[in-house]
Amino acid sequence: MKITRFEDIEAWKASRRLLGQIEELKSATEIQSHLYGVLDQGAITQSEFDRIYGGAEDLKKLIGGFVRYLTDAKKTPRLRTGD
Repeated sequence: MKITRFEDIEAWKASRRLLGQIEELKSATEIQSHLYGVLDQGAITQSEFDRIYGGAEDLKKLIGGFVRYLTDAKKTPRLRTGD
């Protein structure tokens, strides 16, 4: 594969995907934090809080699993099957 731009570099592409996942994780945590204020102000019910908080927690677990997968894949040597 010929590299003519930095966007062609596989490591850069993987880094971009990972950064997107990290930003989502950060956003999910921020959502959880803000939910307490919204709940305390009476803008949502406990049931709504639990549902949204749980959804953010699920998202964080999915992202964490994806990050672990990428980390493990980077550590595991791959066999080259020819170019």
